[in-house]
Amino acid sequence: MASDQSTAEKEREDSLETNEAALKPKKIRKFPGGKFGKTIVSIVAVLTAVGALSVLLSFYIFPVVTISGNADPHYRNGDVVLLMKPFSGRPGQLCAIKWQNKLILRRVIACSGDTVSIDETGNVFLNGELLTESYVTAKALGKCDLVFPYEVPEGKVFVLGDDRENAVDSRNQAMGAIDEDDIQGHVIGKIWPWT
Repeated sequence: MASDQSTAEKEREDSLETNEAALKPKKIRKFPGGKFGKTIVSIVAVLTAVGALSVLLSFYIFPVVTISGNADPHYRNGDVVLLMKPFSGRPGQLCAIKWQNKLILRRVIACSGDTVSIDETGNVFLNGELLTESYVTAKALGKCDLVFPYEVPEGKVFVLGDDRENAVDSRNQAMGAIDEDDIQGHVIGKIWPWT
């Protein structure tokens, strides 16, 4: 009987010790590396968030692209430019256009439903009004096989290169009026080279 009593007492004591251990506050594990380790983890987390945001912005809103096959006096092949999406379709806007597996720069002259005319001296008329084009270095009719006045079809944009004598653009049937979907965005500025 004594052994039963001592076993019951031992079980009771073990139960009390277990309950006391459960009630004691648990020791908090320290972060490996202390404050320095926490700082490093915080920096990595912030840099990861900034990197993810940068990728999203550069893909959907501000793409950075390299120009190829260009006929613009202000930009050359290989220049890296910053664009802005979406395309707003304002006449006079310089845009990056995907054409024949190249990314070229052309100036928007007219959008869907607009009427364009170009005279023999290179003056451009939009809906009967002469456009003031300070960005053009020398006006010329250039390589043109269109009949004017020309009405821009639905979903298309009429574009011209700033180098009017040599540019292949909407004046030529080889390019014609381009789809709005082919416009990658309008140019905000040159990133590289810084000249």
